[in-house]
Amino acid sequence: MTVEELISIMGYEEHKDYLLSTMDFIGYRNEHLKNKYNDFRRQFYFIGRHQVGVTLTGEEKVFGDYLLFDTDSHDEAVFVEDFDDLKQLEEAIISGAGYTNPFTGDMVAVIFGGRQPFEVVGINEDDEEEVFDKCKEMPIPSFNERCGHLKVRWKLG
Repeated sequence: MTVEELISIMGYEEHKDYLLSTMDFIGYRNEHLKNKYNDFRRQFYFIGRHQVGVTLTGEEKVFGDYLLFDTDSHDEAVFVEDFDDLKQLEEAIISGAGYTNPFTGDMVAVIFGGRQPFEVVGINEDDEEEVFDKCKEMPIPSFNERCGHLKVRWKLG
C-alpha cells in the first residue's frame, strides 16, 4: 500500500496534507520513510517533516502486516510503527506509552491492510471487565490504578 492509501484506510483523508508533512515511521520495514531528524530512542521531542523540508508525496510504499498509527497530544507527534506480529502490536497498545496514556491522542491499528478497531479492557477491583473510554477517563491514571491486567479486545465487523 502507499502512504496515501494508508491514510485513507485509517480514516484520516481530511488530514492528508497535514499527515504528509508531519507523519514519521518507526520500525525496520519502513526505514525508507523515516524522518532522519527524529530518533525516538534518544530524544523526547518530535520534529515534523515540514520543519525540515522533507514532506511525503503519498506515493511512497508502506510495508508491514501489523501497523499502529499513533498521535501524541502534547507535542503533535504523528507516527506509524510496524510490528512483527499481533502480540507485539497489542503490547504497544496497552504499554505505558499506549492508548491509556494521557499524552496519547489517537491510535489506529492496521492489520493486513485493513483498519481494525479495538478497545482496551482492564479488570477492576471487583474482578469485572471494564472498557477504557478515553473521552470519559480524565484523569486517565484513575483507570490504570483501578484496573489491572489490560488487554486489547478486537471489535469485529
